[in-house]
Amino acid sequence: MKSVHVFLAVFCGLFTISSLIGARIIAPAGAAMLPVAGASFESPNSLAQGGIFPEADGWIETGPVGGPAPDFPGFEVPPGGPFTLNTGVFFNSPVTNNPTPPPAFIANPSFVTNADGLQLAYLFAKDDAEISFQQTLQDVYQPDTTYTFTIALGKSFFLPPLNLDGGEPTMEIRLVYEDDAGQSHSLAQTPITAAEVANTTLTDFAVSSGALPVDHPAIGASIRLWIDPTQGTSGVWILDNARVTAVPEPAVLTSFGVLAWWFAFGKRRRRSDVPASRSSNA
Repeated sequence: MKSVHVFLAVFCGLFTISSLIGARIIAPAGAAMLPVAGASFESPNSLAQGGIFPEADGWIETGPVGGPAPDFPGFEVPPGGPFTLNTGVFFNSPVTNNPTPPPAFIANPSFVTNADGLQLAYLFAKDDAEISFQQTLQDVYQPDTTYTFTIALGKSFFLPPLNLDGGEPTMEIRLVYEDDAGQSHSLAQTPITAAEVANTTLTDFAVSSGALPVDHPAIGASIRLWIDPTQGTSGVWILDNARVTAVPEPAVLTSFGVLAWWFAFGKRRRRSDVPASRSSNA
């Protein structure tokens, strides 16, 4: 009788595993990091332009189109165009010029900790303009997968976000997809207020899609990242270290598999739990 239970256990186990694989229920464990261009905002090198430059490689930057070179104080106008002065990168310097030397340099009060690399991105909010960082990834949305977009945020030490119209200045990070007609749709979004961020350190914020069903309209569309202020009249937000993860749904046993294993082992265990005295009297 023992050999029968062993056979049933092995058979049911193999059948359950093969069924799960055939149904594509078993998914690889762990999160996959998806590539994000210019994730740390290290390019172009802003030091060659005095420590700030109105362009961030790898990102689409929207905002008011900048003026001619004379209206662009202290910097070289980026080649090509159009360009916006409201977004770009800057060098996160730990020291600054001493206004009353010596010494020639002193600790920079606006130095930002928790930075990834030497540069950060800036976004100057304006209430009369559509200003944003956007990027379309090479990867597409897959079914039964949760996508999470994480980015480190802060605010300017000297020019923090303001809202002269009342209310709290707010930034929003989004996961976006584009439909067949070319229209953008927000899959998930997380609002962040200026009160939630600091001016000398960065804080991670994330937006997550949740597991996407197979019939969701985003399936097969490119993953798009979108960062933009939704409230506020002026002031500067600071960004760094953009990351995107994709996590497949974990594997689960079907009810048939659970019942099969219970039948094979549970019944055997119940019989083996019978007291020895009763077994000997049988």
